Amino acid sequence: WLIAEAEYLVSVANTRLQLAGDVDTAIVALQTADQRLKENGDPITFAIRQQIAKEINLLNSTVLPDTVGLSSQLLALEDAVSNMGIKAPHAGTAQAPEIGKGDASPIPENIQDTLAWESFSKLIVVRRSDKPLAALMTPERIELIRKNLALKLESARLALINQQQALYTANIAIAKTWLGDYFDNNNPAVKTALKQLDKLENTVIKAELPSIALSLKMLRDLPLLSMSAEDSTAPSITIATPA
Repeated sequence: WLIAEAEYLVSVANTRLQLAGDVDTAIVALQTADQRLKENGDPITFAIRQQIAKEINLLNSTVLPDTVGLSSQLLALEDAVSNMGIKAPHAGTAQAPEIGKGDASPIPENIQDTLAWESFSKLIVVRRSDKPLAALMTPERIELIRKNLALKLESARLALINQQQALYTANIAIAKTWLGDYFDNNNPAVKTALKQLDKLENTVIKAELPSIALSLKMLRDLPLLSMSAEDSTAPSITIATPA
């Protein structure tokens, strides 16, 4: 029965690791299985205990992403969006007076012969540009941009929680693009956000989990366990998961 309990515990460890990425519970289950094999004391299980020890070391060496910390950073960025400066021109910035408005002043016929014209003409510089002028953004459009940016950051946070790497990276990339296109890159809050998003974009949110299947196979291949597998049921075992 001790070997059967060990097999059940190792099976639980594999299930928790593969389906939930629950490294802590997998470690506890393997440690408990090793204790059962120790209590059994059969030399046939020595090689299995060695394999279990290797798998426990692999799990202890696994680097898990700081999901809570990354989520907190994204929430902080969402809150900071309302204080980030928008690029000019927009309805909140001062605009140049419109040309052609107001009363027209008579132009002297001999203006080109006057000293004033000569001085004034030196101040005029004509520049041509093939680039279209930026459209004036209304307060409503600015608010929509802020809300959409916050929504992308929230989508990235949900992808983080669900360990969806591709979706997480895509939303972070879109947020970076919008910050660069619509927000003032000289604004300190925007600069900080862009640096933070650069770091977040390159963060791996799903750990590469090791395989711990070999110890389970070794247990199931034991002659004693194979003979009793048909007429035995899984034992009732409670695993104390870490707090």
